[in-house]
Amino acid sequence: MYLIKEAAQISGVTIRTLHHYDQIGLLKVNKSDNGYRYYTNEDIENIKIIRYYRFLGFSLDKIRKIMNGKDFDSILVLQSQLIMLADEQNKISVLMENIQRTIDAKKSKLENRTSNKFDGFTLLDNIEYQSKALEKFGKEAIIETSKRQNGIELEVNESFNNIFIKFAQKMNREIQPKEKEVQNICLELYDTLNKYAFDCSLEVFGIIGKTYYNNLEFRKNIDKFSEGLAEYISKSIAKFVENDNK
Repeated sequence: MYLIKEAAQISGVTIRTLHHYDQIGLLKVNKSDNGYRYYTNEDIENIKIIRYYRFLGFSLDKIRKIMNGKDFDSILVLQSQLIMLADEQNKISVLMENIQRTIDAKKSKLENRTSNKFDGFTLLDNIEYQSKALEKFGKEAIIETSKRQNGIELEVNESFNNIFIKFAQKMNREIQPKEKEVQNICLELYDTLNKYAFDCSLEVFGIIGKTYYNNLEFRKNIDKFSEGLAEYISKSIAKFVENDNK
């Protein structure tokens, strides 16, 4: 049995919160003749379950109805909580690995900055570039990209560099974006995104193409391959998406 101060410390909530739970009928605890509240281990467990439901976004009224229902099973709730936390832990681990790779790549870039010649994006460029590009598609897309690229970052880096170089070669030969040989490179880029990044729909591919030119930072980076390349690729992707939607 625990007094309210001990119960609050164990369960990670405030004394005021426990008073509120009692007042709204969410958590009824035993009171002694002297008016002190005494919390059992089961009460502590229920406080943790309430916190779990609050984490999921449930209102206190909704939680009260769930926990007072005849079919409420605390074991099943705790098991589902454990599964959810394990999944969240895995996502956090992936993000931590991605951050560490970024740090390692940044250190490597600083240590090896010996030439002004541009030979394509470095590993760091692609990590930062893809992370920013994926921000608008949410954390899940970033996590999925990290999983797919884990351990093969150099291969991924080379693949995207080769594609941008191919686009630059076609542009410098003044081959129009609508031509089949350029459209084939668009298909290669589309397939590469689906392989190494995330499941990319044609609609999203079109948005990415617009971002290459509309985002000043992206445009500046892509134009390092050849001046005007970002606009050229953007137009090529727009044509690719248009053709596939016909």
